[in-house]
Amino acid sequence: MADSDLLVAEDGGVLTLTVNRPEKFNPLSREVLGAIRDNLLALQARPQLKCVVIRGAGNRYFAAGGDLRDLASVRTEAQTHAMVEECRGVLDAVRLCPIPVVAVLNGDMIGRNHPDTATLLGTQPPHRNSTELVEMALRANAATGRFVLDTLWDRPTHPEGWYFRSDHLPYARLGVPALMYSTNLHDDYHTAGDVPERIDYAKLTRMARWMYLTGWYAANAPRRPAVDAGFRLER
Repeated sequence: MADSDLLVAEDGGVLTLTVNRPEKFNPLSREVLGAIRDNLLALQARPQLKCVVIRGAGNRYFAAGGDLRDLASVRTEAQTHAMVEECRGVLDAVRLCPIPVVAVLNGDMIGRNHPDTATLLGTQPPHRNSTELVEMALRANAATGRFVLDTLWDRPTHPEGWYFRSDHLPYARLGVPALMYSTNLHDDYHTAGDVPERIDYAKLTRMARWMYLTGWYAANAPRRPAVDAGFRLER
């Protein structure tokens, strides 16, 4: 990894980590993820820091996701396991971070299907772990995307078990307020037909604005969204 791929800056008790490859839409390479992990783990020895901001360079996006060069290099089962363990190391670093994690907003499959419908998972028991965060998300939707919300996918009886199939889950289990934003499965899911040309970019933009405003509400609240008493997932 080039030293410039992750910029590290400290100012007034705030540590800012900037993924700095805007010409490639800020991909999260294994080296960048490792550097983020190391910086988070080092917080144990830096009590003067009160906040960590992880951002992407440029004004258009945070990160495109994993670096395709890394994925192309994975050829064996052992290499696959190694990559998974590296990703788990980053999640563990967040979990062990001495600075509280305010909330986790997970966007998965957010640019397909009807332009005016979406799903917000974590809004109804037993998946709802923070009523206060849900209220922030619903208020943000009313101010931005104005999506009609499909509640079927958040039910524990839904055959897809969609709530249990994405990255917010380990945080919810650890008592971090968590929501999953989605526009649900489509016929091209995990097929060769799932190409960028079929993404509804106008809808994706509305979803991103909705998520951003939810995060803004949570970050500017006088305290962290409370975790509901008695929260317990069905499995």
